[in-house]
Amino acid sequence: MILTGIGEKNIGYFSHLMRNDRLTDDHIYIGAIEDDTAAGVAEFSSEGNLLIIENLYVEEQFRRRGIADEMLDKMITSARESGAAGVWVSFVSGDESNAFFKKKGFVICEDCGFYRISLEELLESKMAQKLFSQVKHAEADKKRVSLLKSLNKAEINKLKNALISAGCSAAAEMIESLSELQHSIIVYKTPEKRNVSAVLIAELMGDEFVIKYLANISGNPKDFAFILELFRNMVTLKNLGDKTLVFCTADQNIESIVSKLTGKELIPAGNMMVGYKAI
Repeated sequence: MILTGIGEKNIGYFSHLMRNDRLTDDHIYIGAIEDDTAAGVAEFSSEGNLLIIENLYVEEQFRRRGIADEMLDKMITSARESGAAGVWVSFVSGDESNAFFKKKGFVICEDCGFYRISLEELLESKMAQKLFSQVKHAEADKKRVSLLKSLNKAEINKLKNALISAGCSAAAEMIESLSELQHSIIVYKTPEKRNVSAVLIAELMGDEFVIKYLANISGNPKDFAFILELFRNMVTLKNLGDKTLVFCTADQNIESIVSKLTGKELIPAGNMMVGYKAI
């Protein structure tokens, strides 16, 4: 097995295993090659003196060969050499994941519950289609939209303050602590983007699309329809329709929203877990 850094010259070789098809400057990427095949990838970033594991994935046919162990060990060695004090990871509960990180010395605890449905089940429901029919594609509305990945630091701070002022401190904390939120959408009340109307915070985790926060802050049903349609368009544009949708939340309001959209009561599928290891 060979470990190699992933860069612009070889990203095409590993892109089908990665959470995004492009590299970001604040991430470090490791690829594993086994039997002349891309077998796994590891992606990580840093937050202060903390290493954040963004993705650690091995193709099923190459598992139980120690590939994930070697990639994680490489990540931790690099982090320790750079002065990091610990490693943090978030993952969907499962015996295999729990056992792996415990074996590697992580302290694991429960974060919050999650609900799993298909993207098609949500976006093709009658209620969703009714909402989409209410959306008017006015030019001014386009100016009310921002993608989190397009904001600079000053704009992100402004957004966090707006969310806190609106009573959405949980969303502000997610934006503060998570560096891989490439699929998050913010809708403002006006084109001047002073006040937040609706927000959707999401990230890709392997084969799952995780929505960590969904709020209609202004209470305007049209803006909720608008942000949901923007989400549908993003899923379509990025060919993410085959992903499983996970709502990771302890917020009963989100549970209620999704239940109304799908027309059925959501049944908890499990828990999101977080792990920490001092290094």
